[in-house]
Amino acid sequence: MTAARPGNEIIYDAVVVGMGPAGATLAALLAARKRSVALIGDPDAPPAGQTLAWVNAKVNKLLRSVGVRPAQVRAAPFRGVTLHTADLSKSISSRFGRVAGYLIDRPALEAALVGAAEKAGATVLSAGPVVAAEPAEDRVLLTLREANQLVQGKILVGADGVESLVAREVGLTPAVHYCT
Repeated sequence: MTAARPGNEIIYDAVVVGMGPAGATLAALLAARKRSVALIGDPDAPPAGQTLAWVNAKVNKLLRSVGVRPAQVRAAPFRGVTLHTADLSKSISSRFGRVAGYLIDRPALEAALVGAAEKAGATVLSAGPVVAAEPAEDRVLLTLREANQLVQGKILVGADGVESLVAREVGLTPAVHYCT
């Protein structure tokens, strides 16, 4: 779907900030439903040291719905799990009769999902992080670091992590819960 263009401005139906699994998946799903979507991310900000992740078995259906196949993310199924205490003095194991989840290559997952969003019609903007967000009456205006680029959307989705710049910029305080 083409974004609205009053004058020379482009106003997207949705602007999704964050190219991780949540943001890229949402962008792919919205674009597949003919919504104009801008997916914004900072290519210089990969997940801190995270190269391996796991997803539960039900995620496989969602990934396939946006065109991502398990082989693209080097998915390795697992049928059991072992949990350890922090000092490794105790543990508990459980085995399941069917696949419980998949170990995945996190960078490959993110690349496949961003590719799926782009293939579905989302505009992918790797213009560095959002440096300012300003709510307006009928849209949100975002300024990106690179060239002070302005992006506008009717809906803003902050999928940029627990310390979300988007949430802070629009006056929301993200709820941070730490397990102790």
